[in-house]
Amino acid sequence: LDIQMPVMNGFDRLDEFEKLDDTIKNKYTIFILTSSSNPSDYNRGKSNRNVKDVLVKPLGSDTFINLPI
Repeated sequence: LDIQMPVMNGFDRLDEFEKLDDTIKNKYTIFILTSSSNPSDYNRGKSNRNVKDVLVKPLGSDTFINLPI
């Protein structure tokens, strides 16, 4: 999930995701991948119960390989 998207940003998308039934939400693992250096973006993502982790670009292959899916 990218925070800065046109039309619907990543946080808006998370708000919509929250409205889904748990049987649907449980099928997904959400990671935020961002270039934002804003601590409030990072903290907002980490505090969302549907977000597994917040990753900062650039994403190295080691980080990608070791994602806790």
